[in-house]
Amino acid sequence: MSQVPHPHSSDTPPVPPDDPVILGGPIISLRAGDPLNLTCHADNAKPAASIIWMRRGEVINGATYSKTLLRDGKRESIMSTLFIAPSDIENGESIVCRATNKAIPSGKETSVTIDIQREYTAL
Repeated sequence: MSQVPHPHSSDTPPVPPDDPVILGGPIISLRAGDPLNLTCHADNAKPAASIIWMRRGEVINGATYSKTLLRDGKRESIMSTLFIAPSDIENGESIVCRATNKAIPSGKETSVTIDIQREYTAL
């Protein structure tokens, strides 16, 4: 059986994504009791990068993803948004966004540190 080429494939090599960026990093300040919304994007990859979120070496599930095809019709950007409930956030913890594709299987990553602002009230 012969392989049928994918209609959008070409002989050009895969392109690794730009370094991923978490908006608002490297330190995200939150008021105690507020949920955390993180957005990470990895641009200019072919094929589009995959993004995973990690904390303490474990993958965090539940993120949403959207891809955008760039004007050259080949490279794509991906954006991922992660929501974490207030009860699941620890002060000083680090959240990692890792972007991978065929051109860079080991991936590129960036991280942010969570800084929870506790409000102290005078007695």
